[in-house]
Amino acid sequence: KTVVLLRKPWKNFELARGMNSLKYFYDLQLDCEKLVMSWGPCLEPTYQFFGQCLNKLSKESRDPSPLLPFWDKMRNLLRGTLSVKAYEFSLKLLSEREPACDSEYLSICSKDFIF
Repeated sequence: KTVVLLRKPWKNFELARGMNSLKYFYDLQLDCEKLVMSWGPCLEPTYQFFGQCLNKLSKESRDPSPLLPFWDKMRNLLRGTLSVKAYEFSLKLLSEREPACDSEYLSICSKDFIF
């Protein structure tokens, strides 16, 4: 709590301090020649571990409810638009659980991709 000092005729008053989470506003535009993305069962543990590491960057919540994953926290903090334009876009959906195997996948390709 903080005491706010005011001039007469008003009295000083006590203010309970709290800081709401900061929100970040952005407007990002990405223009790429070639964009290649991959997803598959071999990458899920890596993304999960990465999210757990990023969770350690934020302070512990005093809320007794179950913890939110990092990705859900970021969705609450970030506000804005992201537009991506790629002249060549390829999404590789990997089928193997072995990360070294890159021969079995479904590839979805597009020219002049806008997201």
